[in-house]
Amino acid sequence: MRKGLVTIIALLSVSSTLAVESDKKKLNVLLITADDLNCNSVGAYGCEIQNITPNIDRLAHEGIQFMNAHVASAVSQPSRGALATGRYPHCSGIEGFYHAEKPQVEIVEVLKEAGYYCGIVGKLEHSSPTFTTPWDYRKDFLDLGMGRDARIYKREVDIMIKNAKKDGKPFYLMVNSHDPHRPFYGSMEEQNMFGKKEIPQPSYIYTSDEVIVPGFLPDISGVRDEIVQYFNSVKRLDDTVGAVLKALDDSGEKQNTIVIFLSDNGMSEPFSKTNCYYQSTRTPLIVYAPERFVSKVVDTEHLISTVDFFPTIVDLLGLSVDADFDGTSFKPILEGKKQLYRTYVFTEFQSTSAEKTFIMRAVLGKRFAYIFNPWAIDSTIFQNEARGGMAFQAMENNAIHDKKIKDRVMMHDYRCIEEFYDLGKDPNSLVNLIFHPAYKDTILHYRNLLMDHLKITDDPAMKALENKDDKEFLRLFNKDRQEYVWKRHKKNKK
Repeated sequence: MRKGLVTIIALLSVSSTLAVESDKKKLNVLLITADDLNCNSVGAYGCEIQNITPNIDRLAHEGIQFMNAHVASAVSQPSRGALATGRYPHCSGIEGFYHAEKPQVEIVEVLKEAGYYCGIVGKLEHSSPTFTTPWDYRKDFLDLGMGRDARIYKREVDIMIKNAKKDGKPFYLMVNSHDPHRPFYGSMEEQNMFGKKEIPQPSYIYTSDEVIVPGFLPDISGVRDEIVQYFNSVKRLDDTVGAVLKALDDSGEKQNTIVIFLSDNGMSEPFSKTNCYYQSTRTPLIVYAPERFVSKVVDTEHLISTVDFFPTIVDLLGLSVDADFDGTSFKPILEGKKQLYRTYVFTEFQSTSAEKTFIMRAVLGKRFAYIFNPWAIDSTIFQNEARGGMAFQAMENNAIHDKKIKDRVMMHDYRCIEEFYDLGKDPNSLVNLIFHPAYKDTILHYRNLLMDHLKITDDPAMKALENKDDKEFLRLFNKDRQEYVWKRHKKNKK
């Protein structure tokens, strides 16, 4: 076992209820993740498209549905790294598409030490903090119909649960769909990816007039065409979730299994994934737990960060871990108690899979959001995978004759060093209020909140925020961060 990970011990509970339960089997954990799913693309989270996610909705109605949960970073590997370590990306060193540079306490190592069978299907590299993460069972997207075949997912979950039973162990399974990540269903890119292989079909195929374009995008031809493809991928995701839950039902282990569902970040469209907007980081966090915990609850009170996942799981399982978690267990909430330890969440972004660095830091409350973009100087143009998509191309084409769309394209490309949004009035983050005099005091409060967080967590971006008005300092900071990303990628490839 790596240095830094200490022996795990069973905690004695003072609760009479848990004392009785100590004689029962250990709880299993089933974590199901979506890949690039916007929170409001789920029916239970307000999506009005008919019957878009019945399986996810059913899980939400059976468990606890958190309405104010956010990922630590709105891009795959850093987001999943936060789940696995309980650390913010800049603390774990998983800020981009590379593994941790220094030893980290990993959830898989902890649970294996505690006697758990640990299996993963899909998103293997992005969900493993190191090259040596000790999964007992692993299958990646090439074995899973490119991560999009519900039938194969059910088969693999059946196998993992049977393996755990054969070994006489409780299980921790991480089941990662690759939907609705690009390439979307019905796109030429998807056809090219599958080649001569059969493309898994969603159980229902939506048409253009059946979908709803998110409010942070213009409803124009091209955008709507791509959103149709996206929602058909969402439907296929829901089919996979249904198949995975069916496997759990068939195993007879449902009443002894904690089930968690969430998305790693928002949709791969402009102003969502690889950003720090509300729609970038908000995730549909659902927790179903056996009868010992509360159920059928919609939680609108508590703010949750995905750095809370690891400490919550070990708390639920009665394990103690010596680790410098950035998160805190929300087990009390699952027991029906109030827990006001968090009134804000902090999110961050560093670099894309193409090694392009655009440092962003943000703090969000229930009503307001403040974003710091030190990269937004010298006419630097923001670039990510959505930029090459049909939706953004349509926006660029329409910007020629539509000033409103032109302004959105300009904002997408160049940003401002600071952004501030009143989410109560503007949930789509359309109007930047950073220079609005009525919000001056609130902006200062949120800026100070972020500064305190950066100091406490030893974030390199702290100096950039301190010198936000010094463009020469920001130039050097951005250059340093880009070189750091190249160095980390180069080392990761060796």
